[in-house]
Amino acid sequence: MKSTFDMTAPETEIELKRREIPPAKPDVHVENWGSLFLFRPLSDGASGWIERHVDVSSAMFFGGALVVEPRYVGMIAEGMLEDGLRIDGN
Repeated sequence: MKSTFDMTAPETEIELKRREIPPAKPDVHVENWGSLFLFRPLSDGASGWIERHVDVSSAMFFGGALVVEPRYVGMIAEGMLEDGLRIDGN
């Protein structure tokens, strides 16, 4: 008796869908310069997050990137990730 359940078709569909979905673009690019980090917003969501969570009146920016001391990097990155932002870096 032939099975009506074909295991190969769903796998093929899944593979095709994987190829169609582009990788998610990051919202923030983090650069490590040793004594400081740069959080460079790449999306409106990231820029808005910085405006809402950082005292921009006293913060330092360099070329549009938020300058962060190493001791604050973890807290800022964690907050961004918890709010759904995607981060990449070097």
